[in-house]
Amino acid sequence: MKYKINFKKDIALISDLYSFDKKLVLIIREAGLNIVKHTKGGEFTFYSLEDKYRLIFDDISDGFDIKTSFKKGFSSSKTLGIGLNLLINIVDFMEIIPKKDGTIFIFDVYKKEKKEYCLFCKEFNNFKAFLKTDPFLSITTCGDCGIFENTGKKFLFALWDIEGHGSQEVYLASKKLKKLILAFKHFDIKESIDVINYLFYDSKRASLIIGEIKDKIFLYQFGNVNFLYNNSISQSAMGIFGMKILKKKEYILEIDDIALFSDGIRLNKIPYSYEGLSQTLKNKELDDASILSIKVRK
Repeated sequence: MKYKINFKKDIALISDLYSFDKKLVLIIREAGLNIVKHTKGGEFTFYSLEDKYRLIFDDISDGFDIKTSFKKGFSSSKTLGIGLNLLINIVDFMEIIPKKDGTIFIFDVYKKEKKEYCLFCKEFNNFKAFLKTDPFLSITTCGDCGIFENTGKKFLFALWDIEGHGSQEVYLASKKLKKLILAFKHFDIKESIDVINYLFYDSKRASLIIGEIKDKIFLYQFGNVNFLYNNSISQSAMGIFGMKILKKKEYILEIDDIALFSDGIRLNKIPYSYEGLSQTLKNKELDDASILSIKVRK
């Protein structure tokens, strides 16, 4: 099922969608009506897919400043002003795509709860990335996870370890942090880190490495998630993600193989297979653990 609505002409048609889900009503009302009020126009496309609803809002505008647009209570005719901090909490996935003449917002709402399995192998022309976490079978109590994403202009990567382990609370905090990082994947991490921390602040604290690969590797380190690069292991940072005052270590590295890993893991070489990741994780301490290996394909 698909709807496509021009908000300047067809705003009344959104009433047809109100019977699906209360979350959808809120998203359509907040995002749709604010396109009418605060932009030069736009379109809304609605998909009912097999496992989720997808709502896409494509506006014509001067864009917005993410550092102010996500603050609670913020609204301005110069921005979308749609209570994005509220919407990002109720959706399961959000992606913000800046464009030359406006912004595209993508919201996903799952029809049934979807468990997050933090395990992947991704291959591109110039990179190969492996992620594995432990424990895996009790994934809904694990607070470790990571990402490796190709945005078309850069590669975004992250690995985190939520404070505590063995509970649904840390798992839900991990899901939230993943959602926030992916929402801003098209923005420079220097621009998005403070916003992500602001939105994550009422959750648990986390150790985190987040970075991007362009002409070099740029990464920020918070807490005791470390990395192995050129046979050298980083030292833990003092700052913790989720704190009001955000302290971080910043690194600029030449593009080469790198492995990120959470505390409790002994790593002296970069593993390049699931077998290698599994073998390393077998020797971990009694805590959640994770490894993200990134190999440059030469």
